[in-house]
Amino acid sequence: MEALTSDRDSAVDPTLASLLERAPDDATRIELLIARARQLQSQHPQQAIAYAHRALELAEQHSFAKAIAESKAVLGYAAAANAEFERAVEQLEDALTSYSQLGNRDDAIHVAYTLAGLYFKISRFDKALLHLHNALSLCEQSNIVQPLAAIHSNIASIYQELGQLDLALEHYLKALDIKEQHGKARVSIAVTVNNIASVYYRLGHFETALDYTQQALSWLEHEGQEQELLATLENMGRIYLAMQRYDDALEYLSKALSRAYRTGAEYNIAMAIFLIGKVHRAREDYATALSYLAMALALFRKLNAQSEVSYVLASIAECYRLHNAPRRALRYYKQAIELARQTQATLQEAELTENVSQILEQLGHYQTALTFFRRSTELRRRVLTEDAQKLISVMETRHKIQQEAREKEIYRLRSVELANALSELQEKTAALQSAYEELEQQQAITAQINTQLQQANERLAALDRERGELLSIVTHDLKNLVASIKISAETLRHPKVVSKLDQVQKLASRILEVTDNMQHLITSLLDVSALEAGKLSVQLQPVAAHAIASKLVERYQPHAIAKSITLLASLDQCWALADPVRLDEVFDNLLSNAIKYTPPGGEVRILLGQRGSAVRFVVSDTGPGFTEEDKQRLFTKFQWLSARPTGGESSTGLGLAIAKRLVELMNGRIWLESSSGEGAIFYVEVPSAEQSASDTVA
Repeated sequence: MEALTSDRDSAVDPTLASLLERAPDDATRIELLIARARQLQSQHPQQAIAYAHRALELAEQHSFAKAIAESKAVLGYAAAANAEFERAVEQLEDALTSYSQLGNRDDAIHVAYTLAGLYFKISRFDKALLHLHNALSLCEQSNIVQPLAAIHSNIASIYQELGQLDLALEHYLKALDIKEQHGKARVSIAVTVNNIASVYYRLGHFETALDYTQQALSWLEHEGQEQELLATLENMGRIYLAMQRYDDALEYLSKALSRAYRTGAEYNIAMAIFLIGKVHRAREDYATALSYLAMALALFRKLNAQSEVSYVLASIAECYRLHNAPRRALRYYKQAIELARQTQATLQEAELTENVSQILEQLGHYQTALTFFRRSTELRRRVLTEDAQKLISVMETRHKIQQEAREKEIYRLRSVELANALSELQEKTAALQSAYEELEQQQAITAQINTQLQQANERLAALDRERGELLSIVTHDLKNLVASIKISAETLRHPKVVSKLDQVQKLASRILEVTDNMQHLITSLLDVSALEAGKLSVQLQPVAAHAIASKLVERYQPHAIAKSITLLASLDQCWALADPVRLDEVFDNLLSNAIKYTPPGGEVRILLGQRGSAVRFVVSDTGPGFTEEDKQRLFTKFQWLSARPTGGESSTGLGLAIAKRLVELMNGRIWLESSSGEGAIFYVEVPSAEQSASDTVA
């Protein structure tokens, strides 16, 4: 609620009495009383309540609906200023109902927004959310833009308080978009950016939180808003502390401390010192940490900031605990627990109580440790129950809001024609229902037959698709490869070409490359045919997997260099129980795919090593990665996925399907880790074998 300052005080009330006596009618008297009450509602709420009550009595006598609403609104605002929140809520709810009935949307928005703030203070998040969405709906109906950003920010605050961080982020981003679109001041935008950073911080996305906080800091440094600037510098310190970048954390916290001293911001001085102490504790410099924490403790006690005192006491206790001084730690933990209990910080009390239990157990006081542990468990259960109840209430409210929104949309779209159509449809539905009942017996008889036919059709359709895909491969790929050989051969017949050795060698290389592609295609088709028929077998024997991988790296290094791709390999000596030819085929397929789909300037890594009783081969690339849909179809035949080769290479859509079947025949497994746009990592594991000088195959 916006603060309203009074330009008068109680000393001029005799003037008001004179004006009331000379007023021509009660309507004028009501206006005078409401106006005076509004002037006093923030600074002198008790007097404002008295005048608003007099105005309300007169308005009710004459049934002045607008005056009744205004009187109740002032009563609510004054009660809120006097910290009588339950009374304020009651009056403002009545005022909101009256304003809504009058169609006064501007005042209704203001009252709904204020109600949301009051319900937030008393932890009625469901009611707060309901009124914020009410205010949002009223703004949209009246095309009022000014309060939208604040409303979305407050909705986000509720979800953030409840740990619904995805919803909080959604509304903070909406608030930011509104502010940027309507040219809000940079300070206002920076506040929202800081809020977004706080959500990412809680999500553990520290790099993103850091980016947003740095953006806010760059704006605030030139706006002269010291309080926001100090908070942002402290946030930078917190983020760097979480990232274990302690030097950077100390740099920003020192800046915050220096500015706080210059401006005399005592709370920020204490907070910066406290955070510096936490950084030194993280660095295991306990003596320095305790020195800073002691200073912060004294400052917060001077400011009577009980919650902060509790956190500092807990940090001091943690220092002593880590520094092997458990008895000192116990003394500070118990002080912190008492303060947490006084400030009703139940979760903090539970965490501190559990720490005390652990120390007591370490000291051998098992019975007392058990008592504290039970207390911690009970506190956590209470917090969980309360949070669950709050979350359930908010989710029910959110569902109600969404339901109402859907119902409003349906109502907006309804018309007489639609109603008639629905009536006609209902009649036809009743007739159809009668017909369906007569057919139920027949449907029961034919259901089984239909299912069998459907399954047969699906099998036939699958076979037909594979046949078509196979024909497509043969007619397309082989046709292109033969055409390429023919062109190269015809070129070789030309006398001028024959006389140039370099051109002859180039054309010969091309012919070899094309025949290799043809051989690969034919081999793939034969492998698929053999696998499907169950005729392909493997000869398992000890194999030097590192030798196979090393040869593949040498084979593909020129291709990688030609595409400006960095090919890195880390190959441990490993012996696998596998078929050497088929293992080479699997490794070759994964490495060739990685180079094929990695763009120029990218990187392909190969790792080979022992993983327990298995040999693991890993190929990672910086290509386009795989979508969720791609991953569902990855190891099936004739599948062309969303990614495309980056150098014009061909693809049959068979390689990975063959690789999977071969790995399984060798008692191994193959899998993928990938996200779209983030590259791919393929893993192959096959059983390991003992090294043998006589029977190992390279």
